[in-house]
Amino acid sequence: MATVVGIDIGTSIVKIAFFEYKAKFILKKIFSFPTPYSGEGAGKEINKDEFSRQLLSELSMQQLKTSLIGINIPSSMVKVMTVSLPKMSEKELCIAAAAEAKRKMVPPPGPKSIFEHMILKESVVDKVANCEVLVAETDKSYIDRALSLLRQIGELSPVFIGPICYSLPIALSQTNPLYSKDTALVDIGNDSIDIMIASSRNLYFYRNIRLGLDQIASNIAREMNIEKNTAKNIIVQIGVPKVDVDLNDKVKVAEEIMRQNYEMSMQGKGGDWINPLEVRVAWQADLENIVHEVRRSLVYYKEQSKGQRVENIFFLGGGANVAGMVAVLSKEFGGNCGGFPVLEAMDINFEIDDNAARILKNDFIFAGVLATAIVTVAAKKTKKAINFLPLELKRKEVVGQRQVIAIVAVLIMLAGMIFAISRFFIENKLLKESIAGLTSESRVLKENIEILEGLRNKKKNVNEKVFKIQEILKRKVISAKAVETIARLMPEQLFLNELNITVSAAQDAAQSSRGQRQAEDNDSGRDGNALSKTAVYKYKLDMVVCCVADYEMTVRLAEDFREKLANSICFFNIKMSLPKLEKMNPLMGNGQDVLLTQVETRTFTLEAELRQVEN
Repeated sequence: MATVVGIDIGTSIVKIAFFEYKAKFILKKIFSFPTPYSGEGAGKEINKDEFSRQLLSELSMQQLKTSLIGINIPSSMVKVMTVSLPKMSEKELCIAAAAEAKRKMVPPPGPKSIFEHMILKESVVDKVANCEVLVAETDKSYIDRALSLLRQIGELSPVFIGPICYSLPIALSQTNPLYSKDTALVDIGNDSIDIMIASSRNLYFYRNIRLGLDQIASNIAREMNIEKNTAKNIIVQIGVPKVDVDLNDKVKVAEEIMRQNYEMSMQGKGGDWINPLEVRVAWQADLENIVHEVRRSLVYYKEQSKGQRVENIFFLGGGANVAGMVAVLSKEFGGNCGGFPVLEAMDINFEIDDNAARILKNDFIFAGVLATAIVTVAAKKTKKAINFLPLELKRKEVVGQRQVIAIVAVLIMLAGMIFAISRFFIENKLLKESIAGLTSESRVLKENIEILEGLRNKKKNVNEKVFKIQEILKRKVISAKAVETIARLMPEQLFLNELNITVSAAQDAAQSSRGQRQAEDNDSGRDGNALSKTAVYKYKLDMVVCCVADYEMTVRLAEDFREKLANSICFFNIKMSLPKLEKMNPLMGNGQDVLLTQVETRTFTLEAELRQVEN
């Protein structure tokens, strides 16, 4: 967000405004003080020390150094004209515009005159490219005085030094797109009246009339036979009174004035009372003069612009704040007339005290300084402006911009290098983490391979034991169907480590316990001939079974194996001894499951009686 300081050094009052600017102007502070002079007469100079003291009492040096500063040139010190020239290079156009202005300006420019120009529009007439150029001239001594005031404060350099007549149309066009049409601005100041006509957001016509509020006060004092200071107080307090009498009927007006004065004298108020009708009559000649001069300017512009007409008329300056002035003038012209609406272009963000309230009420006086702030930002962005800033300061500004661009470029390069280095370190860290992950996976894979090798060895042992069992079956120690049942019912995760068979003489089948006969009856439902072929001997199997898994899985598989044996027709009275209960030690498995105990080889025992069936 940029900060902007606008300075308007008037003949009687210095106006200063402080803004913040981003997308819209935000008015942070506005103040004024009498123009401090160190001498008397026409050649009086501004007191630099007093000017610095007044300015620094409201704004800090830090605010001034970090802000864009714009200074107004009073319109009375500027001559402006529009010239038509063939299209040429910028350097040639600068020389030709100054030469054409020197030839046409009346009175002719002096030896200290400096010129600025701006192309308003380009056209082609009879296949010849022409351009309409706005040329402004002022005295170099005024520019030097304005710069010396800022250097006195602390080597400050402005960004923009331009005439008010140029700043006002641009500021007005930014408040509302409707104001970009042909518009007349009438600045009624203390010493003179400036009439400006703008088209397409730029100044096309300017005229200065030596009639201001000071001269009007003298005329009123002469008409009413009073002191000039009294006339000034009347202008401030009463302004232009509204009356119902036809001012063209001089006799009737004189009779009405005499009647009103007589009535006030009868009421005892004749000494101090000021007759509003008499004041209005004293105003009339000057008001008619202002209307006449404005209309002359409008007619001249219409002729020069080949029929274009002014659609808006706005009044500003001290005269616009005189009560009733804008209303009377607007009634004479009709159409869209009123005060200068420059405050529409900005927000107000400061505490409204009595002084601020007075300033906002009399904002037409501050129109010039508000317009300067708006144009200062525009002049910073483009070279196409009427800017009397000395060439060395313009070059300094360009060099400063180039330095800023260079610094920004270096910062971008540093940012790119920092980004590349950061990316390298991040990718290096990710690569290390990836390598560490692969190392961990390879270690787990190696452990799995070792476990697989162990399972293969155990499978080999199981196969050997199965072979031994088959040898036993060949010898018909026990039924082949029982061994086949064990192998079929045993889960894949289990393997038989030991199998001991104890053979003892069996009791007669008739003396078997009732529970055994009931179990046999249940089993005989599957094979109706089973009971008729009971074995002579009693076979008892002791099995030692191994499982490579965690504790919970081992118990689950053991219970499953026991249940399957119990449901078979070959085994009964099954007893199982599970591994000893272990303390939980949670860890991650190969998948996403959490294991409560370590995966390792665990054993459990099974005891079962075998129902031997003859082959």
